[in-house]
Parts: sequence; C-alpha cells; structure tokens
Amino acid sequence: MYASLAGLRLATQSAHMTRCNGGLPLCVDQRVPAADQLLERVRALLREEFPDGPVAAPRGFLWWLSEPELAFALATPGTFALVVPNGRIKPKDVEYVAGYGSRIGCRDLRIYVHEQARVPAATVATDHNVVSIRTVRDCVCGS
Repeated sequence: MYASLAGLRLATQSAHMTRCNGGLPLCVDQRVPAADQLLERVRALLREEFPDGPVAAPRGFLWWLSEPELAFALATPGTFALVVPNGRIKPKDVEYVAGYGSRIGCRDLRIYVHEQARVPAATVATDHNVVSIRTVRDCVCGS
C-alpha cells in the first residue's frame, strides 16, 4: 500500500482538519447538510398535514439523470412540494413545480424555503396552476 493512500484513509476517519498526502490539508465535514435537514422538516410537516397518506419522493428509474430536480421533491396523493434549500426561488423552479406536479395529477403545488429566505410572493400563478410558496419554521439547521 502506498504511504499517501494510508494517510488519506486516516484523514477521512477524523472530522477535524488533518494533514495528509505530503502536507496538503484535507477537511472532512461530517455534519448533515442543511438541505437534508430542511427536506426532513418538510417531510414531517407534510406527514402532520396528511397523516393518512404516504409522503414519498416522486422518483422513477434513473431520476438523477433525467430529472435531477427531484432530489428535493416530495409528494402525497394530492400535493407536490419542491424544497429550495438556498432560498432563491427562480422562475424555473415555479415552472418545474407547475409542470411536474400537474403531470403526476397533483392539484396542491408548493415550494418550501427556510423562514429567513426572501420570498417574492405567497403564491405564483403559471398556466392555470397556482404554486404556493411556504416558509419552514423551526428547522434544525438554524438557517
């Protein structure tokens, strides 16, 4: 085994800044990303609102290749929700929620952001569909 690979393996086992590969710093951050925490908080909110129905990610085969936006999407039988972790809602996000949500038969279309994000409007209408923009309070990540 090469000495540099052994140093890399040791560095990835520690959560602190570690020197490896001839002195190059490697930082391994083992915290849960804020996006995952916000997604789980939205999942909990949807489960509270719709206790009888399933809350699932609407992903099909090879979703990451054809529609990577579904990484932050959740759906119930009548609701399609997109989580925007950075808080910057683009017109493309609204069009995506309206298009994909209506394609799978959802009438309640939503976009969720952190409470501190600047929301352009509470609702946005696109092509006969209304997308509501909601803020998430009490997220664990604190963003």
